[in-house]
Amino acid sequence: MNQDPSSQAGPASFFLPLLLLVTAFNLFLIFEVHAHWNNAAALKKAGQSLAQQASKAQSDVAQSRTVQTALEGLANDLIILSATDADARRIVDKYQIRRGTPPSGTTGKSGSK
Repeated sequence: MNQDPSSQAGPASFFLPLLLLVTAFNLFLIFEVHAHWNNAAALKKAGQSLAQQASKAQSDVAQSRTVQTALEGLANDLIILSATDADARRIVDKYQIRRGTPPSGTTGKSGSK
């Protein structure tokens, strides 16, 4: 009735390391899936934020065009007024206001320094 310890060690000797390896692999996969879901959620939020910023940028461009049109109209009115008003003539000469061209010394592009 005595059983040899070496005969029991054979089948049990590979089961425990295999179980630990499979458990570790499953934990790793769970961690990776969780990280993937977090990254996917972050990317979704970033995409929504980008869409909102693009929409805001479009409205800002439209607003800047409106302001530009109003300022061009004001400058044109000032040029017309400068034909009869000395104060308007001094402003036009001082800031070199001309129709259709930007003042000298500027490139006409914004953001360049």
